[in-house]
Amino acid sequence: MIASKERREPIIFDTTLREGFQTPGGIGGSLEERVYAAALIQNYAHWVEIGMPANNVDYDIISAIRDRFLAEKYPVGLAVLARCADLDVERSAEVMASYPNNLIHLFVGTSDEHRAVRFGGQDKDYYAQKISKYVEMAAANPVFLRVMFSPEDSYRTWAQDHETLIRFIEAAKKAYDRGNTKVGRKEPVIFNLPDTVGASTVEEFCGVIEHVQQVFGNDVEWSVHCHNDNRMSQAQALTVYERFGVPWIQTTFAQLGERNGIAATDLTVKILSERGYLNEPRITSLDNLRLLDPTMNAIMWTLGRMVPKEHLDRTNISTAGIHTDLVVKDTSTYHIRGDRYGSQIYIELGPTSGSKQVIDVLEKNRFPYTNVPKEDIEKFTERLKHESNAGKFPISETHILYEALKEFLRFEDDGLKVTKYRSITKYDGVELVGISGSIDGTPFRKVHKSRGPVEAVMELLNGVINEHRGTDSEIALVDYLPYIVPIIGKEYLNWEVGQRPQIPREVGKHAHQGVYLMFRNGSGVYQGWARHENSSKAPIDAVIDGMTKMYALQKWQNLARHSK
Repeated sequence: MIASKERREPIIFDTTLREGFQTPGGIGGSLEERVYAAALIQNYAHWVEIGMPANNVDYDIISAIRDRFLAEKYPVGLAVLARCADLDVERSAEVMASYPNNLIHLFVGTSDEHRAVRFGGQDKDYYAQKISKYVEMAAANPVFLRVMFSPEDSYRTWAQDHETLIRFIEAAKKAYDRGNTKVGRKEPVIFNLPDTVGASTVEEFCGVIEHVQQVFGNDVEWSVHCHNDNRMSQAQALTVYERFGVPWIQTTFAQLGERNGIAATDLTVKILSERGYLNEPRITSLDNLRLLDPTMNAIMWTLGRMVPKEHLDRTNISTAGIHTDLVVKDTSTYHIRGDRYGSQIYIELGPTSGSKQVIDVLEKNRFPYTNVPKEDIEKFTERLKHESNAGKFPISETHILYEALKEFLRFEDDGLKVTKYRSITKYDGVELVGISGSIDGTPFRKVHKSRGPVEAVMELLNGVINEHRGTDSEIALVDYLPYIVPIIGKEYLNWEVGQRPQIPREVGKHAHQGVYLMFRNGSGVYQGWARHENSSKAPIDAVIDGMTKMYALQKWQNLARHSK
């Protein structure tokens, strides 16, 4: 087949609210903050992908965004992400039923690395059948205006065996045609080709596009989702549009996304409008473009993030959710470099974590959960996810285990308790800290000074623990990460229907400092996390959080060992 390479108007498919959930550190925020962010995003996109309905945190957010977009009569489409699974397709139809301009985005990993770890390492026939079943199911459902399918990790699939990628796309196309006979859409299926791990160069990725266009011609529409691990995502996305006329470009504001993110919505809009490719007045009016950079900042602030810089140190970080189970089993699925260059792969648990990720933590720490009903673990997981989302922070393993002790073992934490503290920075930079509290019911009141608040509190509490236990075990600080948690004022989150939401020009007055700390004691690694509007209190609260939970976990572990 010969494909026409005539360029049509580009279609900006923004995935900030979906891809952002898989970003290192996660994104958080209340439901009204998420609705506000979506309202800002839609000013620069044709489609807004707002999450995965199978995830309960996402489901409520998707519903709220859908309802506000309907009330506002926004002209943009709403897309939802779905695994090839009954639950995902059913819940996608349920949440999108009242929004006519909608799209279901199905995906399944297709590279050798993904197939080796998903579904027990099933063969290609299994994948072709699975793709066929769920694409046909979605196509046959009249709720969905458009259907998109992503053979996840498309570039590596193609590089490993061209025909494997073609086979999976062909299976999806035939399935769509069969299902669509019941609905009669005029629009074809959309195939999104992601370089999921950012493995390709610009020319290599162009090779994929050229190959699939030659095979399928104009019978389908094409989309790209380019990750930035090799710093090429923007160039890839724009080159395939210019060279091959691929209209659908998936992007996120400020290049948010897993590991090093994907092509940026803000930059894509700038480049396409400057070159005359993007001409839709709703997006490219001078007034709208002048608000682009302030909007980018406002979106990130609303989600608890800052712009830019964050992409500089994200290469080997993944977050929990739809990918983490794979990462845990085989890091090659999402990390093209692994640890060969000396950096450590780090996995964070966040708002998209499922019960499987929580169970992994319990099993690793030999927590006795087998007698806990499955539905109780699901409820426990949901509570932690909502807590993570509201607080705009990832869930540490320490926190999961500590909360599990209280939830499932009815563990009474009467160990290390801090009831009051005071901190003063002296003229010579030395921090003076006074802390009152109790340890195993024995009260203490101590004063200590050191070169900083973290050191002063750690040394003081170490002394309390060591004195109480009669040992010299030393708790050491392994990692310290301070960052800003922006806060958008409530006045921005409520606007009249038909009005454009206001855009703040500076971070909210009550922005917090967030602090993440990692401790080690022998073979145990523990995390503490806190945020506070007072930049001196945040690190102290983080130390107290980590050390009090650590002491409780150590008590439990000692009791567990002695009971054997």
